[in-house]
Amino acid sequence: MHTEFHPLPQPEEISNKERNDATGSYMMMLISMGVGLPLPFINLLAAWFYYEVMKKKSRFVRFHALQSLLSQLPITLLNSVAVVWFVLRLIAIGGDFFGMEVLTFVLVLGAFNLLYFILSIVGAVNAHRGRMYYMPVIGAYSYRVAFRVSQDDFKVTPSNEPPA
Repeated sequence: MHTEFHPLPQPEEISNKERNDATGSYMMMLISMGVGLPLPFINLLAAWFYYEVMKKKSRFVRFHALQSLLSQLPITLLNSVAVVWFVLRLIAIGGDFFGMEVLTFVLVLGAFNLLYFILSIVGAVNAHRGRMYYMPVIGAYSYRVAFRVSQDDFKVTPSNEPPA
């Protein structure tokens, strides 16, 4: 089965409004991270809301908003596990929890958050320039969702209809 895709817009074809909307999907991460630091799922909710509002703007905006949303899934899961683990550990041990396992976990979690931050900044810069940027694993999926030709694309509504 062969799937058809809409042509990719070139940077000069993308309006400043579309560029800003696409960039905003990555910047939403920075804004929501400050608000949702103790509650990581707030970042995911903010990204989902942004995607739902922006997905009809253009395929370019939809691609970047979906990619930003999908990139938040694993980091939200990791950060949520960290919050629960630290709270449970704090309750169980009473605050003295600076062992090697905690240090290792914090370093790994920090590395994943740093990678996520870097990928989001790269995505934002490319979106602002009107360019496509495909994150590992989720970039190709986001492209297929945003640019796939669907049956709705072929619906033609007649401009002139007879009276009822």
